[in-house]
Amino acid sequence: IESTSTCENERAKERGEKKTKGIERKDMAMHSSHVEVEPAPGQVRCLAADQFYRMSFVEWRPELASAADRSESTVFAVHGLTRNGRDFDALAKHLSSHGRRVICPDVVGRGQSEWLHSKSLYQLPTYASAMASLHAATCATDEQVDWVGTSMGGVIGLVLASLPGSPVRRLVLNDVGPLVSKEGLSRLGQYCGKEGSFGSLVDVEVYLRSIYKPFGDLSDAQWAHLAKHTCRLANEVEAATARGSSTDGSAQPRYVMRYDPGIAQCFQGAVQDVDLWAMWERVRCPVLVIRGEFSDVLSRETVEEMRHRRPDDAGSFELYEVKGVGHAPSLMAPEHFEAIERFLKQTDCITHEQ
Repeated sequence: IESTSTCENERAKERGEKKTKGIERKDMAMHSSHVEVEPAPGQVRCLAADQFYRMSFVEWRPELASAADRSESTVFAVHGLTRNGRDFDALAKHLSSHGRRVICPDVVGRGQSEWLHSKSLYQLPTYASAMASLHAATCATDEQVDWVGTSMGGVIGLVLASLPGSPVRRLVLNDVGPLVSKEGLSRLGQYCGKEGSFGSLVDVEVYLRSIYKPFGDLSDAQWAHLAKHTCRLANEVEAATARGSSTDGSAQPRYVMRYDPGIAQCFQGAVQDVDLWAMWERVRCPVLVIRGEFSDVLSRETVEEMRHRRPDDAGSFELYEVKGVGHAPSLMAPEHFEAIERFLKQTDCITHEQ
């Protein structure tokens, strides 16, 4: 997998023109004097049904927060189907600057994590088990965590929050609920595992702008960030070529998506609604649902049913609808940060009993 500097060098070569392959540049002039805070990388060994594997994560630590802002809480931020933990960089920087420790895993088969040999194991039980391993490796035994999950990451959080003894203290569901529509799943299945390869990072970015248009009005810098962390060089030979190590300079590097195409196996056959209502009715912790106004995954009817089925002894239930976006809100805007931070500051937490 290519180094960050390789991606940066590639992008630097492609920034010469204000308009490149249909992308109109609005904010490529970055603040060169600004020092970027980088997260600490880590790995944890997890167990699937037929293999051990390494799951990667990044940890944003609250070192830069003032003593007054420092919090004891840990946040797990878990991404969607084909995404990875670096999607949460902007949110994690914000939360860590307010004193929170934020851990962003790459779910198995995505990002920097290893791939599964048996593609049929890309399922919720595997993901939930991995998150239990992550909690055991990064938190004290009885430590509770706040969970922010986008799409698939929200479903994993919902499953964990429904279990006795769950470490999930508060749950943020970003554009997902206990009923995931087959229409939304079918749209995701149209591109999952079918992207092919790309000749440059700009080509990757153009593609992401098309399939993730429902994310909303992201800046050029945000699209560039997603592109850099969404792709990898296809193999080590091409990585050497991109670094200028080829003998004749004739080969061109190819970029592919940073996930195992085998995760698309869950879309084989007829796609049906995902029904987790029985689990939802066991969730007692406070919940914030974030919904994209035009979402095809989480309907307003489902949100109202979630409210109706909420147990009387459960914590608070809140809805924050993001105007002008679909599935899923990017969680990259200041107003998104504020809504999540406000929710996490709540104190009406219910401790799960064994």
